Amino acid sequence: MENENQDVNLQNDTEETVNFNEESVEATETEETGAEVDVDAEVKRQTAVLYARMKQAEADAKKAKAELANSSRSETKVSGELGTTDVIYLAKADIHDDDMDEVLRHAKLHNVSVKEAHSYLKPILDVHNEQRKTAEASNVGSSKRGSGKISDEVLLSKASKGEISGNDADIERLIEARFQAKKGK
Repeated sequence: MENENQDVNLQNDTEETVNFNEESVEATETEETGAEVDVDAEVKRQTAVLYARMKQAEADAKKAKAELANSSRSETKVSGELGTTDVIYLAKADIHDDDMDEVLRHAKLHNVSVKEAHSYLKPILDVHNEQRKTAEASNVGSSKRGSGKISDEVLLSKASKGEISGNDADIERLIEARFQAKKGK
C-alpha cells in the first residue's frame, strides 16, 4: 500500500513529495547506530509536542482576537465617534460651549475618555469661566446709554435755537411747555 507524504521545505519554499510503503518504514525504525527505536513512544512524544503547539496556537489566536476587539474600540474614539458614556457625560457636565472643543480635542489626542479629559482640564476651564464672569460683570463692550428725558427748559432753549426733534412726543411737550411758560408769566 503506497502512501504519500508532502513535506514543505521552508528554506527553499518548495514542496517535495516522498513516496514510501510500510516496509520502508520498518526498515527506517533503526537509527544509524543500529539501536531499535520504540515507535509507539516516539509517536506519543511527537503527538504530545504537536498537541502543545496546537494549544499554544489557540491561546495566541484568542489573544490576538481580544487585541483586535480592543483596537477596534479605540479606533472608534480616534475616528471621532463618541461612546454612549461620553455623550451622557457631556450632557450632564457643566462645560461651556467655548470649552467643549478643547475637551473633545484633548480626549481624542490622548486617547482617553471625555470624563478623564474634563477632569484633567478642569483647572484651566475654571479660569476660563472666571474670565467670562469678569468680562460679563464689567461689560467691556461699548454700551449705549438709554435716552434720558429732556427737561422742559432744555426743550424750550433748543426750540428757540431751531433744534427741534421730529418726535411727536417732544413736539407735544414743547407746546405744553410754551403754554405753561406763557401762563406762568
